[in-house]
Amino acid sequence: MRKTFRHPPRFRPTLLLGTLSLLLPVASADRDPGATLPLERRVELVRAVERVRWSHRIWPATNPGPRPAFSEWITITELRARALDALAMSLALDRYWHRPLDPRALQAELDRMTRETRDPRRLAELFEALGDDPVLVAEGLARPLLAERLLRRWFERAPPEPVAEDTSFDAWWKGVRPRLVAAVQANPALVPTADTGSGLQLPSPASSDCPADTWHPIDPGVPDPAWNATAVWTGSEMIVWGGVAKGRVDRGARYDPATDTWRPVSLDGAPSPRVGHAAIWTGSEMIVWGGNGRTADGWGELGDGARYDPVDDTWRPLTSEGAPGPRSDHSAVWTGTEMIVWGGREKDVGSSNSGGRYDPVADAWRPTTMENAPSRMENHVAVWTGSEMIVWGRGGGVYDPAADSWRRMTNWDDAPGNRNDAVGAWTGKCMVVWGGRIPTGGGDRYFGDGGCYDPVSDRWTPLSTEGAPSARAGHRAAWTGESLLIWGGQDPLEIPLGDGARWFAETDSWEPLRADDAPAARTWHVAVWSGAEMIVWGGKGVGERLPVSGGRYDPVARTWLPTWDGTSAPSPRWLATAVWTGSEMIVWGGRDETRLLDDGAAWDPATATWTMLPRGAYALTGRTHHRAVWTGTEMLVWGGHGSLLADPALVRADGALWDPTRRSWRSMSALLAPSARYGFSMVWTGSEAIVWGGSDFTQTFNTGGRYDPRADVWRPMPRNPQTRDGIESHRAVWSGEKMIVWAGSYWDALRNRNVLVEQGSAYDPDADSWSPISNVDAPTPRVSPEAAWTGTEMIVWGGYGGGYQNTGG
Repeated sequence: MRKTFRHPPRFRPTLLLGTLSLLLPVASADRDPGATLPLERRVELVRAVERVRWSHRIWPATNPGPRPAFSEWITITELRARALDALAMSLALDRYWHRPLDPRALQAELDRMTRETRDPRRLAELFEALGDDPVLVAEGLARPLLAERLLRRWFERAPPEPVAEDTSFDAWWKGVRPRLVAAVQANPALVPTADTGSGLQLPSPASSDCPADTWHPIDPGVPDPAWNATAVWTGSEMIVWGGVAKGRVDRGARYDPATDTWRPVSLDGAPSPRVGHAAIWTGSEMIVWGGNGRTADGWGELGDGARYDPVDDTWRPLTSEGAPGPRSDHSAVWTGTEMIVWGGREKDVGSSNSGGRYDPVADAWRPTTMENAPSRMENHVAVWTGSEMIVWGRGGGVYDPAADSWRRMTNWDDAPGNRNDAVGAWTGKCMVVWGGRIPTGGGDRYFGDGGCYDPVSDRWTPLSTEGAPSARAGHRAAWTGESLLIWGGQDPLEIPLGDGARWFAETDSWEPLRADDAPAARTWHVAVWSGAEMIVWGGKGVGERLPVSGGRYDPVARTWLPTWDGTSAPSPRWLATAVWTGSEMIVWGGRDETRLLDDGAAWDPATATWTMLPRGAYALTGRTHHRAVWTGTEMLVWGGHGSLLADPALVRADGALWDPTRRSWRSMSALLAPSARYGFSMVWTGSEAIVWGGSDFTQTFNTGGRYDPRADVWRPMPRNPQTRDGIESHRAVWSGEKMIVWAGSYWDALRNRNVLVEQGSAYDPDADSWSPISNVDAPTPRVSPEAAWTGTEMIVWGGYGGGYQNTGG
C-alpha cells in the first residue's frame, strides 16, 4: 500500500529560498481536477528542479571568485524551452508510437525513482521543491525524464517513417520539434495533464542512503537471456522467471510496458534454479512450482516451489506436505482459489497422470483423483474454462475440481493427432490447440494443424489450414479475447522461426502477423497477453544464440514494437571519460567492438535515471583517449583519437564544453590550441584546463596549452626540460598550486622504440615554468598508472613497465 510522502525523520532538506513560493498558485488545494497546467506553471516546475540540481553541483575549491548565481546562469527562455520539450516529446510518443504518457505511466516512474533512488536525501529535496505534490512531481520531474528516455528508445528501436537509416535522434528531433512545440502551444490539451483526479500518489523515498562498503547496480536492465523460462501477466507487468541460459537460471525480472522498463526480481527466498517448472498468477502473487534442477543426487525433478509478491518484492516457500511427487514439464492452472498441477515427468515414474491442488490461503495441498484420469503425458496443453480444467496432448480429459472427478474425451472424430509441445487457449466456448510435435522412429514429426474442443458436446472441430503458419514446435501463443496469436518456434530441422499468424475464432480464418520490425527468430521463448498487445521475450535463437530482445505485437494496428533490450544507460563502451558534477556522473565517448562513439549520458543517482546527451551543434565526433574535467559549471572534453586504427590524420585537436544545466554543448576555440594528440594529461586548476604531452603516432610531445573557458582562449606552455623528447601515457594531478606529472614513455627514433621515463616534473602556471621532482624511492618507471591527489600527496599505483605492476608510491 502506498503511503503519502513524508520526509524521513533523520533529515529534512532545506528549501531553496523562493522555490516553493513560486509553486503555491498550483498547489493541490487550488487546482480543479481536469485542469490543464499552464505553461508558465510548468516553467516554474523546471526552475525548481534545476535550482535543486544547481545547488548540488560541485564548485571546485580551486575555482577563484564566487560561484555564479543560478538566475544568472540560465534564462527564462531556456527554462521555457525545457518545459515545452517535455510536452512536445510526450506528444511525439503519442503521435508517432501511440504511447501517451498517461497517469499510470507517470505513477510507474514515480514508483521507480523512489524505489531505485541511490540518493534519497536529494530526491526528497526535489520532491519538497515541488511542494510534495504528486501531480507537480509527476509533471515537473517524472514527465521530462520519462518522455525523453522513452522517445530516444523508441526512435532507436523503431524510427518513424520516413527516416533515413543514418539519421540520429538529435537530427530527427531538431526537424520535428518546431511543429510539435507549435502544436502543444496552440492546444495544450493535446498532452493531457495529470491532475488531482488522476489518483497519483507520491511514495516515500528510502529513509537512508546505500549502506557503506556495498555495491548496488546503477541500472539492472533486462534479466539474463534464457529459454524455457516462465512468464505471467499481472495486469500491469510481465514477470519472467527461471529457464536455461549457460546453466540453470534462478533469476527473474519484471517488465512494465507502460514505461518500457525492466527491474529485477528479488532472489531472497526464491526457488532454486530450475527449468521445466510451472508458474501461475493468482491475482496477487506468482506461484512457481516443480521443474528440473539440482538435487542431492545431481540434476533431477523438483517437488518444491515458492510464492512471489511483486508489491513488496518478496518470496515465501510453499509447504511440501501433501504436494505431488517431484516433476517437470507438467501443467498448472489457476481456478480462482487453487493452483491445479497435473501430469509431467515424475521422478522415478516417468510420464505421470497424477496431480495436486494447492490452496495459497491455507498453504495446503490435496491430491487430484487418478480415477478415470487421462493417460500419462508431459509437455501437454491445459486450460481453465471457469469451472473445469481440460488437458490434452497424448490423449485428453476434463477435470472438475468441485467433484474431484475426471471425464475422458470419448469422441475423437476430427481431433488433431496426439502430440507434445502444442499451444492452447480457452476461447470461452472451446479449447483451441495448434502445432506441436511427437517423436517417431525416424525423428520428430512436426504439426501445422490444430483443433477446437467443446467440453459440453465432447466434440472436436478442426482448424482451417489455409493461411496457417508452417509446422512447428517451441512456438508461443496468446489469446486476445477473439483471436489466437501464434509466433516463433522451430521447424522440423530445428531452425528457429521469426514469423507467425493470427487465428480468428468466429471465422476460422488465419491472417499472417506483420514481419516488419518483428523480433529476431527464436524458439522456446515466453509470451503473454497484456490486454492490448502480445509481449514476447527471450528464447533460443539461430545458432543457439540467446536473444535478449523481445517485441510487442499490437493486433489492432498490426505492428511490432520492440521491448527494451538493454538498460537506459549509454551503449556498452570502453576508453570513455567520466566526470562527477556533484549531482550526476557524465559519461562520454569511447568505443565498442566495431565503432567509435560520439554520444554520452548523465546518471542521476537521486532519480536513478540516465539522460542521454544530445548530439547537437558543437557536439564532438566519436573518439577514444580523450580527456575530460569538471569546471564547476561545465564538462570540458578535448583531444583524443578519432579512428579504430593508428591513423595520425585522425588524431584530434578539438574540444567542446557540455553544460548540464542548460543541456547544451558549446565549442572551444582552436586558436593557439595544442596540436592534435592522444595519451596526454589534462588537469583543472580552478580557472584553466592545462593540457600537456601526448602523441600523434609519429612523435611524442613536449608541448601543451592552457585553456580559459570563460574567455574561450588558449595560451601556450613552455617546453619541459626534464622530458626533452616529450612524453605520453603519463599521469598528472593538480596540487592546488602545480601540475605534477609522473611516469609515461617517449619515442626514441634512434632505437625505434618507446622508452620509459624515469623522472617526474611539476609545472607552476603562475611562474609559467617547470621543475623536477625527487626521484628518491620513486616507483619503478611505467606507463598508464593510476594517480590521485589526496590534498597533501600524489599517490600513484599500477601501470605497465616490463610487466603489469602492483606497486606504487
